[in-house]
Amino acid sequence: MVSYGRIRYQRAVGLISAQRQVFSVLSHFGICSSYTTVTGSEGRGPKSGDDKNQDASIADAVHQNPRGTQASRDTGLIDEDEDSEDEDDSDDEDYEYESDIESGDESGDEKDDDDEVEEGSLSYSTGMAENMLDKPSRRRHPGGLLERLSQACLAAARHAAMNGLVGHVYDNINFLLKIAEQILGRKDNQQNGTCATVYQLFGATAEDMKTSDLIDSMQSASPLQFEDFLLTEDETQALKTRLKHTVLRIIVTFGGEAFEKFQEAVMDLTPVTEEKIPLHKTEIFPLAAMNIDESSTAGNAEVVDNILQQLNVDREKETLVKILTGDQLSISRLRSLAIIRAGHEPLNHSYLFAGYSPGFFHYQMAITAGTLETHWGDNSSWVHDPGSLHFHNKVLDRKPIVLTSMPPYRTCRDLIFVSLYARVFHCLEKVNPYDNLDEYAKHASIEDLQEHASQIVDQFADPAVVVHKLREERRKEADVHNNSSATDNPDDESEFKPTTGDDVFTNAILFMRDALVLREFNDAIKDGDSGRIVTVLKFLAFAFRGNKHPRYAHETLHLLHNLVCVWPDGLKKIIMNNWLANPTGLAHAWVPIDLLQEHMNFWIKRIYKAHGSNASWEWLAKVSPCINILRRLATHINQDIGSRQGSKHHAPDLTVDICVLKESLHVDAPDGLLNAEVTHPTMGVLQEEDTTQG
Repeated sequence: MVSYGRIRYQRAVGLISAQRQVFSVLSHFGICSSYTTVTGSEGRGPKSGDDKNQDASIADAVHQNPRGTQASRDTGLIDEDEDSEDEDDSDDEDYEYESDIESGDESGDEKDDDDEVEEGSLSYSTGMAENMLDKPSRRRHPGGLLERLSQACLAAARHAAMNGLVGHVYDNINFLLKIAEQILGRKDNQQNGTCATVYQLFGATAEDMKTSDLIDSMQSASPLQFEDFLLTEDETQALKTRLKHTVLRIIVTFGGEAFEKFQEAVMDLTPVTEEKIPLHKTEIFPLAAMNIDESSTAGNAEVVDNILQQLNVDREKETLVKILTGDQLSISRLRSLAIIRAGHEPLNHSYLFAGYSPGFFHYQMAITAGTLETHWGDNSSWVHDPGSLHFHNKVLDRKPIVLTSMPPYRTCRDLIFVSLYARVFHCLEKVNPYDNLDEYAKHASIEDLQEHASQIVDQFADPAVVVHKLREERRKEADVHNNSSATDNPDDESEFKPTTGDDVFTNAILFMRDALVLREFNDAIKDGDSGRIVTVLKFLAFAFRGNKHPRYAHETLHLLHNLVCVWPDGLKKIIMNNWLANPTGLAHAWVPIDLLQEHMNFWIKRIYKAHGSNASWEWLAKVSPCINILRRLATHINQDIGSRQGSKHHAPDLTVDICVLKESLHVDAPDGLLNAEVTHPTMGVLQEEDTTQG
């Protein structure tokens, strides 16, 4: 029999993505099993006695421990108990819970020691494990440990999907296979495929997910009216209140030690709606990677068919709605496919059974890119526009940004947010009666802080108060100039130079509004408050259209139409409770479902992807279902040997950046207005003017 320590060491070697030579050396010294035992490689010669004992020990571990004791968990086929849950990868600067696309969510499971674990968890019944190990393989050689672990994870996903109460998310995975020495027919090539994950639906019942109810509701649904996506008076006031609280959170989070005393009080004042998702842990089940290009309508249909096939779903007998999540283009293609097939295919092949859940991470990327483009300014006139993001990027001495080749999402978002933080503290200096913020923090109460946050939003983030007034002044002056020129000197072609209004200040107000809404959208997602998200979505429907993202504007209108008119109440509640995931079960750790899939893709591409001649879709299909288990097992091993360094990196201190930007914003002028003309104004003013005139 192979020792427990040997099994653990071989897991550790595999989890650090060791190469085959490392396995060979450690196997020679008896520290771990051979590479072929772990991977189940073909054509590697007969098995050694140790390898056979290794296979037998895994089977015996499951058969001889019907209640899932330690030995069975050591095989990796059944999850280990976890005494504590791992924290979500996050950045401290984003109120200590902002996720990154290139960071994963380490999670742990807590379960009872019963014959069969809770339905939908990553573990499954001992009987299922026995059947999986006893089932004869079609291949001539017995599968390796990794292959059996992969099959066990897929069996767990099928078990969770048996009742149909699961959601599905998929996204494309692209990587480059590089060839060191090219020959005929062998060169670098781009691989395009798809990875998918299913997740347990919280609070879902079969009664609320009947396909027949959805189709009846679609047939009787009224068209979307303008009033359906226009903010009501109550919603406008609620959004304004939440923006004021966003200002409060920024002050206490980035104000340094002076404002830390208000942290707990401000968090207690966080607005909460009735649609906030109850705190729970989302059980996730990665599926096998698919060598299917989803960049077409037919490709998306093939992906969905493959997902249902992996889950052993009998589409002829299925009567429940299948909730699908993806990016905007994928959902749009599936919707067009349903339109094409309606009336020409049986119900279960027409995709009318699908309920489309939004991928909010792609919404975040789109609105971030749109905000950056709108308030970027002109590269040739950054000195004349001190409120533009281009000017702030120069002041902070960051890498140049070219709008035609956008940098990563986090780079854009971080620039927008640090500019917002500096403006908030600059405005706080304007509205408080003290000479500096440290003195203000010593004497201010939480009520004073609330009052000044309200003044900041009312005076510096509400276009209706100042922007329209300044624009009207400049328009009247332009009309007077044009009329006088036409009467007194019709040949005068000199350029009009206004003396009233203030483009710089107008741009600053519009940016404050847009950036605060973006910050509120991010925070509502992290808090898991669906009510706050829906309110912001109504604003984003117009924002997407204004910042040149019409496809996302169209998708947002589809979503609002479904929420208001199409989805039955039961299905609507299920989707709103499950369009965010919480892999850790911790508060303020919610992430969009599509970001969860991005995390999975990251780990597949960067950590567990084979290299060189071993890279293949067969390998990806084998390792992708194990991603969640392997990451959690890696955490356990690092804890056991004392090498775990945590799941967070220390966020960079933004104090200096905020102070530098704050100083660049401070210019003394009569009445607090610059009365300056911007040679090339940012799109913020132009967008607002077009909206008003239209």
